[in-house]
Amino acid sequence: EYQIRFQIPSAKLEFLLAFLERIEESDQLLRIDSLDIGRPPDSGGVQALVQITRTVLDNPEAVVASDRAPSAEGGA
Repeated sequence: EYQIRFQIPSAKLEFLLAFLERIEESDQLLRIDSLDIGRPPDSGGVQALVQITRTVLDNPEAVVASDRAPSAEGGA
């Protein structure tokens, strides 16, 4: 597991939200740990400080195989 912390100096709020949605929908194991959004008084955009954790698996094939296992409801 490792963490990355970065600052977005200026962006439209819509772009920031789209970026956060892409992180949440990523097929990587990413987690948004903290998000600090501010709006400078002289700007039409926002700035953000984001901290993300990425989990790296030792054996990712095991997770993929367990995701493909037939469910009790599916009856395969």
